[in-house]
Amino acid sequence: MIEIINQRNMAILIGLLILSLFLNTDVATGLLIILFVVSVIYISISPEKSQKLMAYEYFLVLSFFIFSFISVVWLFIFDVTRDALVKNEAYSAFALSIPILVFLRKMNFNFIHYMPKMFLFIGSFVFIVAVYQVISWEYFNAAPYTFGNHFVEHTFYGRAVGGLQPIRFGALSLALSGISLMGAFHYIDKYNRILLFTAAGLFLLSSVLSGSRGPLLAGPIILVLLFFRKQLVNRQGLFLGLIVNFFVIFLVVYIVPVLNNRASTILYDVDKLFSGNLNSNIGARFDMGYAAVLLIKERPVLGSGLSSYKEGVNELRKNGYKFGGEVGKWKNPHNEWLNVAVEKGIFGVFSLFLLFGSLIYFYLYTRRHPSNQAQFLGEAAIVLLIVYFASGLSIALFEHKPFTYFYIIISVLLYSAIHS
Repeated sequence: MIEIINQRNMAILIGLLILSLFLNTDVATGLLIILFVVSVIYISISPEKSQKLMAYEYFLVLSFFIFSFISVVWLFIFDVTRDALVKNEAYSAFALSIPILVFLRKMNFNFIHYMPKMFLFIGSFVFIVAVYQVISWEYFNAAPYTFGNHFVEHTFYGRAVGGLQPIRFGALSLALSGISLMGAFHYIDKYNRILLFTAAGLFLLSSVLSGSRGPLLAGPIILVLLFFRKQLVNRQGLFLGLIVNFFVIFLVVYIVPVLNNRASTILYDVDKLFSGNLNSNIGARFDMGYAAVLLIKERPVLGSGLSSYKEGVNELRKNGYKFGGEVGKWKNPHNEWLNVAVEKGIFGVFSLFLLFGSLIYFYLYTRRHPSNQAQFLGEAAIVLLIVYFASGLSIALFEHKPFTYFYIIISVLLYSAIHS
């Protein structure tokens, strides 16, 4: 049994799991369950003893456990609804993933070795899907195949979605683009650097084709991190590469009508917002945020329970508050911080702070590490944090399985890789 659970097979399973997150959440759930079962079996039958967890690993394990634990407890405190159970299923994945971390570090899974080819394969497939879906809309006026997600099949005209909503597809693509780019500047092997540069470009273009504007706020911050990282030997080459990439992105946005239109509406929406008109995508988010703040003021300590935002907004309307049509239409305020504060109060905000704080602690640890590859792992963790923080300003994150599973699998890969 142990012979079957080898490095190569694990690389294939993990690669398929990451790829499936872009295409079909049910398949991703099945693969994550397989990885969990394999982890438990390997830990149980392997004769080798696990090394003691490091301080930064205890931080990650603690953050995973607390985030899931608070969600489970809140099911007992408040009324249990179907939506609350669905959310808790995603939240519970954090605690259930702890054996995966122990398994990967116990078998010394060499993620850095497999990463270039793995990311290039995933990036190529994701890019092909993105281009196909945009062409299907723009040139054939036909709804593209969306891997069984009938909601997005006819909802997001002209945008690349994979099998997700565009913002999730765009955020995950951007995160892998940033991680690939960081890796390209750390790898000594020229061949692997070329693979990672290529993967970074494919993921970035896939993210742009999704037409999602929220995650792209992370782009400038990632570039700042890249410019001021240690041992950046060729800033002129990086600057030239950025100019080429910006030109390609501008060309893509200019050619694809729906992307051109979404780019144009940003200034229009901002102008309406400053004039006091909230009837826009950006304005609606401020309106949803205002409703969330009112709900937080009512129950700041414990919150109102999982999936309570929509019902809370309806109560506010009955009490005379007026909001736009988008407020209460959705189950969350399109902001991760406000969402956890509404549902779980200060305890939820604390659990989210721990979850993100574990990545910051890991980054600070690797900054002091003499290994170039260890520093890459820390910078990759910060890229993940930046993309999630930026995306979390315009959408709820961890109640959605793609965001949850991606955060889990990338985190445990980065943490376990430092041992190999």
